[in-house]
Amino acid sequence: MTIGDKNILKEDEHKSHAFRATGLFLYEFSQLEYTIRDLLRGVSRSAEEQLKTLMTPNDFLNVCAMAENAFIQRAPMQEGAFKELFKKCRNLNEERMNIVQGFYIDRDGNVPPQFTSSGTQKAFDYFTNPDKLIRLAHTAKEISDEFINDVLVFSNSK
Repeated sequence: MTIGDKNILKEDEHKSHAFRATGLFLYEFSQLEYTIRDLLRGVSRSAEEQLKTLMTPNDFLNVCAMAENAFIQRAPMQEGAFKELFKKCRNLNEERMNIVQGFYIDRDGNVPPQFTSSGTQKAFDYFTNPDKLIRLAHTAKEISDEFINDVLVFSNSK
């Protein structure tokens, strides 16, 4: 095997790590969105409202706003906790938007998404280390677990 072959294998390995990390993050984010939708369905009043909650193609921020309002109405004493939890969701969604709307450029095996700020029109690399995506995936999982542990408790108790 030549040095050139080894370099190509190293580049492919790095790309593969980046793509797996991207997939892991998107998977965990989709699980978070489903968790919120399902918990919102659980506090909805009618069967029709429940079906609409799960099936309507609302964007993530709309689902968060609906769920936050519903959860606070259901358990007003937990308003602060819900607001903090949904703030985490909105912040994570900003990260997701940078990832899915980025323009991916292959730079010798490194494939960071390039993102252009709408305010400055300057392009910048959103991340250069795929491990950031793995941390974001863990964050999405942790938020999902918080919803399951905190929200499920009050939705089952009423």
